Amino acid sequence: MSRSTQYIGLNAEAIAFVSNLKKVDDPSNKTFGMFEEDVPLGTWEGPVPGLFYKEELQASPWSSGPMLFTAIRVIKDGVNGSLLYQWREDPFLSKGREFCFEHGTYWV
Repeated sequence: MSRSTQYIGLNAEAIAFVSNLKKVDDPSNKTFGMFEEDVPLGTWEGPVPGLFYKEELQASPWSSGPMLFTAIRVIKDGVNGSLLYQWREDPFLSKGREFCFEHGTYWV
């Protein structure tokens, strides 16, 4: 079995939230995989000046390599706020699945 970084990213609810926002080019917003490779993360402008939403690594459990689950951090005028649309751990995922994109749950 080969080992690799598995970018899972945002859950369905988070993707729906940012789908109508303007994406911003932000090469500094990234995380790193198991071989120190860059994994770019998204940044979006909010509806009011100074408000941004940045994708951020929330959890990275191991399953033949790190699985990168991300959420959205609210940033207002450069100050970090709440982490939105977080993945939730669910030990009762059906059929041996490691995550459910639609429900925003994982168990690895």
